[in-house]
Amino acid sequence: MTPFFKNETSNTDFIVGQEWHYETRANEENSTLKILKIDNVEANIIHIAILGLKLKNIETGDLNEEIGHVPISEEVLSKSVTSLKNNQTELPDFQSGYSHWKAAYDEGKAGFFTLSVKEIVQFIDEAINKK
Repeated sequence: MTPFFKNETSNTDFIVGQEWHYETRANEENSTLKILKIDNVEANIIHIAILGLKLKNIETGDLNEEIGHVPISEEVLSKSVTSLKNNQTELPDFQSGYSHWKAAYDEGKAGFFTLSVKEIVQFIDEAINKK
């Protein structure tokens, strides 16, 4: 595993803008994730985008290749990543998704994932297709 880079400003080993490889589902080996934002609240919550997916909606036939915003615990994310791809990349637009999450979180109506990234992708795939 690639060593983490200490982020002095938020007491985490991840840095906004990093792109990581992670343990993926079959047929999504080229999928990566980007670190979008880090919230230091009850625990470090790392906000990520997941790219290079193959999420097909069986009803519409639409193919989603990314999940734009996912809040995940730092502990679980640390166990999901396998190697650092880039230390600094351009971020996708995630502010709308983050703002909705943050408002709900502040009201006690939202949380963050404690599933691995691979399990989150599978969970969202099943939710889209109601398997």
